[in-house]
Amino acid sequence: MAGIGALGEVQARTGQAACTLAASSPYGRALLCGDQGHVSGGRLELRLFYAAWARGFAVQEHTANGLQRSLQFFDAQGLPLHEVTLGPRSRVPAFDALVARFAAPAAAQFPQHAANSHAPAACPATRVDPRAFRAGWASMRVPQDFYALLRRHGLTRLAALQLASPEFAQPVDGGAAHEVLARAAQTGLPLSLCCGNPGAVQTCSGPLHHVEVQGPWLQVNDAGLQLQLREDCIASAWRVRLPASEGLVSSLELFDADGRTLAIIGGQRAPGQAERCEWRELLASVALEDSPC
Repeated sequence: MAGIGALGEVQARTGQAACTLAASSPYGRALLCGDQGHVSGGRLELRLFYAAWARGFAVQEHTANGLQRSLQFFDAQGLPLHEVTLGPRSRVPAFDALVARFAAPAAAQFPQHAANSHAPAACPATRVDPRAFRAGWASMRVPQDFYALLRRHGLTRLAALQLASPEFAQPVDGGAAHEVLARAAQTGLPLSLCCGNPGAVQTCSGPLHHVEVQGPWLQVNDAGLQLQLREDCIASAWRVRLPASEGLVSSLELFDADGRTLAIIGGQRAPGQAERCEWRELLASVALEDSPC
């Protein structure tokens, strides 16, 4: 991943079966802490969890647009985690050098990994102290504190929202994603889109212009940014507010029937800056769920 920056502008794609997010951007500096990585560049930010990575391939395919080159990474079950595809402004010689540097010998055997489920582990709410959990939520100073809060109480993200105080998490209508994306595209409000899987989480930010529906798919098709989301796989949607030193940070969070996060939609903001009033007002206008799940 540290070598991908030499390729110039590429397309980064991360997601799962029901939701994928792709952005054209150069990769910035790759940082490593234990088995976790972080990459940011242009409109792209990646958080990488290498413990889930098992196999990687350099792929060359003949397409209608010519030879397409990519790097594709998978977990031990063969499910895709992250893909890097070269584009018109990518540096092909740098790609060839990177592949030559890391190519496995022809007779190499892939290491065997224990299969693990992508479904989040359930944690009975009866084992969690609700008062301590809600106090921890209210005392957060940066949104990143939320991940530590989940680990401390052994909760999945969805279980945390179900346990949170209504001032911080409320279930909303399942059509909220379409409404929010369409209205943001109409007004030019820049958003932050986040999609991921157990091996990678990708966030892309910027204004949207083209939001459309094709069958079950809700799609954002802008130059350099694509989101594909199956609306029929959204089992629950939540309006979430996380405390921060600069004020509340709001988002719309979408989950499938197994409790896995499909996507998180937020307002674009620079670190340390308060979120835009226009985003807060848009999210506040989303209808609450008619009846509890």
